[in-house]
Amino acid sequence: MSDSNQARVFKTRRTSAFSLFFIVLLAALLFCLFLLPGQSQFAFAAELPTEESEAAETQDLVPESEETGPADPADAEETIIEAVEDQDGQAEPVEEPVAEAAEGPEMTPAVEAAEPEVTESPVEQAPEEEAAPTAEEAEEAQADTTPPVVKYAAAAVKLGKVVTPSTFVMHYEDESSVTLRFTEKPDTSTIGEYPVTIVAEDAFGNSTVIETTLYVCDRVIELELENRMYTGLQLREKVGTLHGYHPSIETFKVKKEGASSFELKKGDKVIYVGMQIRDTTRPKAKAVDQVCYLGYPKGPEAFVTDVSDFQDFTIEFLTEPDWDLAGTREVKIAVTDASYNRRIVKAMVDFKKDDIPPELILNISPYHYVGDAVAYMKGVSALDNLDPNCEIAVDKSQVKYRKVGTYPVTYTATDRDGNSASVTVEISFREPSISDEQLDELADSILHDILKDKMSVAQKIKAIYDFCRYKIRYTGDSDKTDWKGEAYRGLTEFKGDCFTYYSAAFLLLNKIDGVEVMSVERIGGRTHHYWCLVNIGSGWYHYDACPNHIYGTCFMRTNKQLHNGEGKVYWKYDMSQFPDVATKSFKMS
Repeated sequence: MSDSNQARVFKTRRTSAFSLFFIVLLAALLFCLFLLPGQSQFAFAAELPTEESEAAETQDLVPESEETGPADPADAEETIIEAVEDQDGQAEPVEEPVAEAAEGPEMTPAVEAAEPEVTESPVEQAPEEEAAPTAEEAEEAQADTTPPVVKYAAAAVKLGKVVTPSTFVMHYEDESSVTLRFTEKPDTSTIGEYPVTIVAEDAFGNSTVIETTLYVCDRVIELELENRMYTGLQLREKVGTLHGYHPSIETFKVKKEGASSFELKKGDKVIYVGMQIRDTTRPKAKAVDQVCYLGYPKGPEAFVTDVSDFQDFTIEFLTEPDWDLAGTREVKIAVTDASYNRRIVKAMVDFKKDDIPPELILNISPYHYVGDAVAYMKGVSALDNLDPNCEIAVDKSQVKYRKVGTYPVTYTATDRDGNSASVTVEISFREPSISDEQLDELADSILHDILKDKMSVAQKIKAIYDFCRYKIRYTGDSDKTDWKGEAYRGLTEFKGDCFTYYSAAFLLLNKIDGVEVMSVERIGGRTHHYWCLVNIGSGWYHYDACPNHIYGTCFMRTNKQLHNGEGKVYWKYDMSQFPDVATKSFKMS
């Protein structure tokens, strides 16, 4: 075949191939258009972005940042915190602050609202559904209705200085995170005094509104909170070398944290000076080493001494000790003032088991009448180095109260660590030397003579007091085993000692309606002494008719009146065994 014929055949074959290709392509298009109309329309629609898809794409963009805040703490300090509503009522975004490091107690930094940086996302993501809160979270949110507690103070800054809510807020307390925001951005471009409002809101929507003041000045000096008076010239020296400038104030007393301002003038020139007052001084405190017994916690105050600060302060354990673990170890106590300056002191503490037994205190009468019921626990107590509620048991198994004689009674006190102490005493039973009928007849006769019908109860007990005090003669002797016989002796023979005066008054007072009487015996003295506690409805008072030219008269006296000077020894008694004595002076009625 010639070359011309070969070329012609090749051209014809190429044309046929192209024709076949176009036929197949046309068939495929017709198949897509007519046999698969639904799929074709969906694919076509997917290529066209709608307003809804654009909005979703915008919402799906995730803020990207390599750092959570400015690398430089100074930059963080300069960050402006804004939350000002625009004309449409929408809150303008605010820049994210960085928590500033501060010396002192560990504090949760305030979280301030932040504006996310919108960047393009290379991959389109569907928005994630927010997980429903757990029952515990829902209950916590419903239970938290307490707004944050915020400590704040006024601030003074230089002209043009950027301020944040943390410029004013020094500390807050809340169960959740707290967001701080200005209601209106403070203007520091002009010198002056400006009101500032800050809202502190926790994670559950509880908020606290703070009203404070911002001083914008040419210069700012810092003053430490202390009880000190500055002169105007001293304040000028703190500003710097300013010859010829005169302060507008003569004196300034530092009283509390906050800010204030004054002027320095030189002719027509004025320098506005702000004073920033802060407490940056930690409290003073010294540690006290202790011995602690297992199971008996002590307060943190027991481990420190010489604590002082210009402001109020709190004392607490940095970590609560294990009071049930024996051994010697270090205990850390934190002393924190109102500005949250904290000092940590370390005390060495020896924790050990208590091995000291309690001490029994027996203020009981050893003398009783045959057949009388005995109150064995009256006047009995125990004193322990740790346990205020020791168990006290009494063994009276050998007592025969219906028979004359002397019998042993054993008391045992046991503390909660098992340490115990026992004391055995003897009590005696005797036949009465005078019958109750004889006593009643004698008492009724005396009361008939000394009382009048129109007397008040107070006047009646005073008449009994005067009769016993001035009618009975003190001889210094009595039978302290028989109060009934001694009362009869005192009211018939008119002589005896303190037990006689007590017995006679006790008998007569118990015959008056509306009068309660209790017997009291002194403890700790070299000799015995007896008197009464009396209540006529206005409280319990001391009542002692025995003459006493050293300590004074004791008619219806309070503890304070009774225990003045040496009287606290003469009338010392176990207060735990008696009702509280009245604190107001007794008034006759």
